[in-house]
Amino acid sequence: MWQFLKSKKKATPESDAELIALYRSTGDLKCIGELYERYAQLVYAVCMKYLKDDEAGKDAVGKIFEKLITDLKRFEVQKLSAWLHRIAYNYCMTQLELNKRKVTLPDQLMIADDITELTAQDAISDEQLLIAVQHLEEHQRRCIELFYFKEMTYLDIASKTGFTVLQVKSYLQNGKRNLKKILTANG
Repeated sequence: MWQFLKSKKKATPESDAELIALYRSTGDLKCIGELYERYAQLVYAVCMKYLKDDEAGKDAVGKIFEKLITDLKRFEVQKLSAWLHRIAYNYCMTQLELNKRKVTLPDQLMIADDITELTAQDAISDEQLLIAVQHLEEHQRRCIELFYFKEMTYLDIASKTGFTVLQVKSYLQNGKRNLKKILTANG
């Protein structure tokens, strides 16, 4: 008699398509949680295949599923497992490319040590160094100033200037070489 008062357990949609449709209409993050339960192992396996690092694989899975929050509202997904496989692959390829391009701290220290060595070895004053820096090409001068005087990292310089990290490294190396030429030419 009082059946209508008993709470009914809401059934989880059976198919991925139903779950995605429910998420798109309600924005309920439990839907993403259910997709995570269904596909986290698949995404992790793909990530491990390419990243070959347990922590990087786990981080990748988390970031990929975070991205689903917006992506599932933007894109029509026909076959979720294939789509997630492609997303995971693309994510891993991007990470590997970024890691390949990442400039290491020893590279930065080597450049910093060279300038310090140059100024100390040749007894060059800070004033002479500042004047010499003004004679560099614009890109080199800007990178040298940000790196040595503002003590910014390669990534910070890249984001501030719009240069790529590789360009920043190149401008610093060439700027350092040209700075040495300027300073030794001026005796």
